Amino acid sequence: MVAHDKFLVLEDVEFVNELLRFTKTKTKTAAVAETVKEQIMREKLKELAGLLGSIDY
Repeated sequence: MVAHDKFLVLEDVEFVNELLRFTKTKTKTAAVAETVKEQIMREKLKELAGLLGSIDY
């Protein structure tokens, strides 16, 4: 069993509104989740690009 505790504090209302607008999501939780997923994908792509640069043909 996995417990899911939600705790999110975003004090900068302008930042939150901008995040909601850019992610085109309806909730703060969805906006943060989308942003985290995108950041993880970018980091994985950077790692992959680094590996591709080290392959000898």
